Amino acid sequence: MITGQVTAGREAEVRIEVRGPNGAVVILEAVVDTGFTEYLTLPAYVIDGLSLPFVSETRMVLAGELSVELDLHFALIRWNGLMRTIVAHKAEGVALIGMGLLQGFRLTVDGIDGGAVTITPLV
Repeated sequence: MITGQVTAGREAEVRIEVRGPNGAVVILEAVVDTGFTEYLTLPAYVIDGLSLPFVSETRMVLAGELSVELDLHFALIRWNGLMRTIVAHKAEGVALIGMGLLQGFRLTVDGIDGGAVTITPLV
């Protein structure tokens, strides 16, 4: 199970661990974004600081119909207690957990400041 809380800014956050190919680790708060269909976005300072391997580029349409080109990188993350390699999008702002990463999990959010956020496997 993955746990977190609702912030005063009304965002559901959980802590994630990202590990670089050299073994360096960054632990950061990531916002759950059910409108994001992919796995994860990470800020440039995390991707560059951990030297995450470049995969390719992709074009995405963001909220407000803004079209942007984003770099994709392999990222090793701890998810539900296990290390998992995923593709992360390099994007400005905070880390975002998308529906791709939530596939096969139940997301529960208590919609109050400081409310519980839990992500549990469905099987």
